[in-house]
Amino acid sequence: MPQYLVGHDERVALAKKELQYAFPQVQVAGGSFEGFGLPACVDQGKAAATQLLKLFSAETSTTEGNTK
Repeated sequence: MPQYLVGHDERVALAKKELQYAFPQVQVAGGSFEGFGLPACVDQGKAAATQLLKLFSAETSTTEGNTK
C-alpha cells in the first residue's frame, strides 16, 4: 500500500494553488496527489471536472456579456 511522505498534503495543496494561478484550466487528479485506489481517483476526477465546468461557465457568461 502506498504511503505519502510527511508534508505531502501541504506540498500538493501548494502545487495546486500555484498551478491554478498560472494555468487555471489545468487540473490534477490521481493516486499520486490525494488518495489512492479507484474510489479516491474517481472522486478526484469528478472534482476536477466540476472545477473546469465552473471555470468554463464563468468564462462563457463573461464573454457573452461582451458581445453586445
